[in-house]
Amino acid sequence: MSSFCRRREGEGGLSHERMFLDLFIIIVFLTLFLICYFSVLNNDYGFADDYSDILPEHRERIIRKKNMEGRPLYALLTKFGFPTTANIEDLRYVRFVGIVGISLLAFVQFQALVHVGWKPFQSFCVAMIICTSLPFQVFAAWAMASVFPIAGVLSACALLLAERAFSRARPVKWFLASMAVLVLVGALAIYQPAAMIFWFFAAIFLFRPGQSLNDTAARFLHYGLVGLMGMGLGFMLYKLASIFYSATSRTGLAQNFLDKAVFLYELMPRILNFALLAPRRQFYQGQGYSIQDYSILYARTFDDSIITLFLLSFMIVGLVMFFRSSRIERFLKCLMALAIFLFCCTPFLIVEESRTGYRLLAAPVSLVILYLYFAFQGWTRLFSVPSSLRNAALGVSAGVALLLAAYHVHNWLVVPHVKELKILSYPLTHDNLSHAERIVVVRPAYFWSETFAPFVWEEFGSSSAYMRFNHSAMIHVLLSRMAQDPNSFPPIVAIPANGSIDPLPGDLVVDMTNFRTRLSLYQWIRSETCRTPIISGPFQVYLDKDRLYYTKSPCTLEDVTDRFFLHVAPIEGDDLSKGRKQHGFDNLDFDWHGVTYNERCFAAVHLPDYSIAQIRTGQFTVTDMKSLWEGTWFP
Repeated sequence: MSSFCRRREGEGGLSHERMFLDLFIIIVFLTLFLICYFSVLNNDYGFADDYSDILPEHRERIIRKKNMEGRPLYALLTKFGFPTTANIEDLRYVRFVGIVGISLLAFVQFQALVHVGWKPFQSFCVAMIICTSLPFQVFAAWAMASVFPIAGVLSACALLLAERAFSRARPVKWFLASMAVLVLVGALAIYQPAAMIFWFFAAIFLFRPGQSLNDTAARFLHYGLVGLMGMGLGFMLYKLASIFYSATSRTGLAQNFLDKAVFLYELMPRILNFALLAPRRQFYQGQGYSIQDYSILYARTFDDSIITLFLLSFMIVGLVMFFRSSRIERFLKCLMALAIFLFCCTPFLIVEESRTGYRLLAAPVSLVILYLYFAFQGWTRLFSVPSSLRNAALGVSAGVALLLAAYHVHNWLVVPHVKELKILSYPLTHDNLSHAERIVVVRPAYFWSETFAPFVWEEFGSSSAYMRFNHSAMIHVLLSRMAQDPNSFPPIVAIPANGSIDPLPGDLVVDMTNFRTRLSLYQWIRSETCRTPIISGPFQVYLDKDRLYYTKSPCTLEDVTDRFFLHVAPIEGDDLSKGRKQHGFDNLDFDWHGVTYNERCFAAVHLPDYSIAQIRTGQFTVTDMKSLWEGTWFP
C-alpha cells in the first residue's frame, strides 16, 4: 500500500528510503491522534453497546445480532477482539486499536492525495481534518466502533485494485476488478457505512489535477461498476443473513423515495457544518439541561441554515472554479461529484429505516471535507493566493480540528459516560447490597421517544442508560468491577422514569433520570455538613452553593406528583431577561426529578448565576392552580 506501490525506476522492490518515510508519517499520525484522543485511553468507561458486548453471557447474542445485520467480519472481530470478561478497564485497549485504525486510514488518505499530485503538506492537513471530524471522534471513543476504520482501509484497498485494473489489459483487468469487488464486500461485511469511504477515494482519483474529461468519465464508469457490484453483493449478504436469522428489522428496502429525499435534506446540516465544527443540538439535553435551558443555549450559537447555506455556496462555486474547463465539462464533473456523494449515503437511503448517527456519516463527511478542499483550491486560484498562505490556512485548520476533536471527545463523550458510571456505582458502593430485595434501575425515557427527540438521539452527550438492553449489563459490569459476584446479589429490575412500578421499601434504587444533578445529589446526601433548611414545610428546602435541595421523609409517589413552583428574584433587575423584568423574578417551575433513598425523596435544582434577593417556592395543582404549600426565603 505504501505510496500506492510506486516503484523506483529499474527496480522491482519498494524504495527503502520511501518505506522509512512512510513509516515515519504513520508514526506522526499515530502520535497526533494519541494526543488528540488521549482521554479515551486515560479513563475507564463504557459506551452504549460496550456493556453488553463484554458480558460473556451476552456474547452469543451480540455475535448473532452482528451476523444478522450482514456483518460477519464485524462479528468475528468482536468475538476475538473484545475482552472475554466483564472488565471495563480492558476497553481502553480496544479503543487504542481504533485509534491505530484511524491513523492507518489517515495515512492511506494522505498517500492517495499525494499520488494524484497534491502537495504533501496540504494532503497531510486534509487527512488530519477528516480523521478528527465527528464520525471519527465516535470511532475513537466507542470501543464497539473501533473496527470501523478497518472497513475504511479495506475500501481504500478496493479502490486501489480498481485503479490498477483500469489501465491493465484483459484478463488481468478482470482479475483485479474482481478482487476489488471482493475486498469491498469484505469492508461491507464489517460496517456498511464506513465501507462507503470507497467513494471518497474514487473522488480523489476522478478529480485529480489536470485530468481530461474522457479519462474522468471512463474512470467514473469503471469505479461505478466495481462499487455497485460490491454494494450489490454486500446487500445480498445482508438479505441472506436476515433470512437465515429470520430477522425483519433494518432490512426492508425503502418504498417512499420522497421521504428519503427529505431525510437526506434533514441530514445536510450535520454533514455540511456541525460535522466539521461541533455536534448538533442534541448534547444539551444529554448533559441534563431542560428544553427551556436548551433553547437559551442554542440561541447563542450560529443558526444551522446560515452555516449550511454558506458552506454549500462556498463548496459549489469553488468546485465550479476548480474544474477548469468548458462549461459542459464543468457541468458533467459537478454531476459526477453529486453522484459520488449520493453513493456515499446509499446505506441509509436504500433501507426503510430512517435513523442515523454520526458514526454512519464517515463517508459523506469525509467527501464533503475533500470537496471543500477542492473548492478552497478553486477560490485561492481565483484570487491568486500564494502557496505559503494556502499552507498556513490549511495548517491552522488542521490544528483547530485537532483541538476541537480533543475537546469534543473529552467533554461530550468521555466525561458523560464517566459521570454515568459514578452515578451508577455510588449507591452500589455505599449501601449494603446483601439486604436489598431488588436493585431497581430508574432509566430515562428512551432516546427515540417524542419526549426527548430531537435533543438526545445520537452519540454526543447521550447516556448509555438510554439503551433498552443496557441496564442489567451495566450493573453486572459494575458489580464485577467491585470484585463482587453478580450472581450473589438480588435481581435487577429496570423501570422507566414515568413507569407505573413504585419502588418498594426494600429496594436499592439506582436512578439515572437527571445527568447534571444526580451525582451532586448523591454527594450532598452523603455529606457530613450540618444543614439547616431555609424553608420548612411538607418538604425541607436547603440551599447549598448554587443549588436548592428538596427532601421529604417519609415520601410516596403522591407527594411528588404535583408540580413545584420556584420563583427567584435577583438583587439587580438587569439580571432578568427582557420578558421577565415586568414580573421581577425568574420562573423556574419544575416537575419532580429526584431520587428515593432510605425511604426519603431528594431533588436538586440549579439556581441562576446572579445575586439572589428572594426565593419563593412551593407546590400546586396544575388543573385548578391551587397552592398546596409554599415558603419564602430572604438572604
